Amino acid sequence: YNTYHDLENKAVLTKEGNKLGLLEDVYFSEKLGTIEAYELTDGFFADIAEGKKVVKASGEPFSISKDAIVIDLM
Repeated sequence: YNTYHDLENKAVLTKEGNKLGLLEDVYFSEKLGTIEAYELTDGFFADIAEGKKVVKASGEPFSISKDAIVIDLM
């Protein structure tokens, strides 16, 4: 069982192993109870220079390992 605080700032990878960034926030549909998107950061200075990334959730289940969250991109 994981809470948001357990997952915050954990690396987010694609199923292919590409690092997308660190989990900063999650957007979800309260009505459907599903994750809609993930907000990712590459760190403070990258966020200032490039902005934070928002990755749309595919609707597929994600997996959580000790070191990372693995998601499927749309």
